[in-house]
Amino acid sequence: SKLELVKRDLDRFMSEYQLGEAQKVVHDFLWNDYCDWYIEMAKIRIRAGSREPVGTRVFVLEQVVRLLHPFLPFVTEQIWSNLSKVIEKQKDCDRLLITASYPEHEPGKMDEECLNNMDHVFEVIKGIRNVRAEFKVGHRDLISADVSSSEHQDIFISETATLELEQSLSLILAASTVRINFDDSVKLAEESSRLTEELEELSTHLERLKDRLNDQQFTTKAPAAVVEKEKDRMKSTADRVHRLRELLGGL
Repeated sequence: SKLELVKRDLDRFMSEYQLGEAQKVVHDFLWNDYCDWYIEMAKIRIRAGSREPVGTRVFVLEQVVRLLHPFLPFVTEQIWSNLSKVIEKQKDCDRLLITASYPEHEPGKMDEECLNNMDHVFEVIKGIRNVRAEFKVGHRDLISADVSSSEHQDIFISETATLELEQSLSLILAASTVRINFDDSVKLAEESSRLTEELEELSTHLERLKDRLNDQQFTTKAPAAVVEKEKDRMKSTADRVHRLRELLGGL
């Protein structure tokens, strides 16, 4: 479904001669969706003995190589020379990528519900990853999480028993609430104190940035590049302050 979404957007950008945006939509899909998400998720099923994800991975990679060919002709041609050996039995698998057909968008293969469900799964995983990073949980350390969602509860399957621990944090997301449980290896009180201190420092810094940008003498006399840089700093600081307040509010 996501591949078809990429094809649709690519067709639109190409028809409008927005070549930079066309290349970006394929690059982002390959890097963010295929490499960062699908390959990692497929590993779980492959380790469990299923070979089904292998065929899907090869098919999607083959399609992406075709889509990228106009933007990276030499690199994709080299990849194709190796990939075609694996898929040579498939229909329309030319020896040279430049002579192979270009993928066309097939609206019937798009599943909006599937895309919506997966976006929700990604949101939950990203939220848990961020919490792990903020509270310095080791990459190899397992934590448990309870997910409550009125719209997407059926897509989450409990693989292990929920651990009833004294330390927990509630993460409020767009369509769900995630309660993350910590064991004694995470000093929640210490981490909370550290984040509170960081929040206070950043809040003070944010007020200084606001005062500076509200000062007409600064905004009119300083170079435009300097003013823009301060605006970017204020935005990133405000985002971090918002994030810290969310985390501390969930404790």
